[in-house]
Amino acid sequence: MATLMKQDGVVREEVAQAFENQRLLDKNLVCCTVENFQIAVTGAPRRPWNLSAAAVFARSFRDAYGIDPVYGEMRVIIKQALVRIKGIIRSSRKSTLAANRINKINQRSRRTSRKEKVCMSSI
Repeated sequence: MATLMKQDGVVREEVAQAFENQRLLDKNLVCCTVENFQIAVTGAPRRPWNLSAAAVFARSFRDAYGIDPVYGEMRVIIKQALVRIKGIIRSSRKSTLAANRINKINQRSRRTSRKEKVCMSSI
């Protein structure tokens, strides 16, 4: 399964979609482990992959800090993990938008430059 995952902590869309389809059949299915923790930055922050990843994080956090597995406390940890995932998704989208804007500006500049060269060479 490691070959299906990116190395940057982000799961590929097709893997997340396959997990979500399998999750419909088995509600106890877990998306990832602590060792290969990954989130889905495409789609909604509360998609099934990210909900499962937040639960993996909460269990790991509970084990690392010796928190009693009280249902209410686990829900708070999961909720905070989802808030963080939402922030990561938002910043990922912003950086993608910024890169797209830069590419468009560069593309316009190259087009203008080519047009100027064509016009100048025909004179």
